[in-house]
Amino acid sequence: MGYETILYERCGTVALITLNRSARMNAWTARLRDEFLDAVATAN
Repeated sequence: MGYETILYERCGTVALITLNRSARMNAWTARLRDEFLDAVATAN
């Protein structure tokens, strides 16, 4: 999945998920939720 509202990085066994909606002060949206949950599932 391509992410538009988060940044996802892996470094070995560590995954870094960064909220990336600075223009909107990282306000939580349905898209952000979906991307976040997908990134967490991918990290697991």
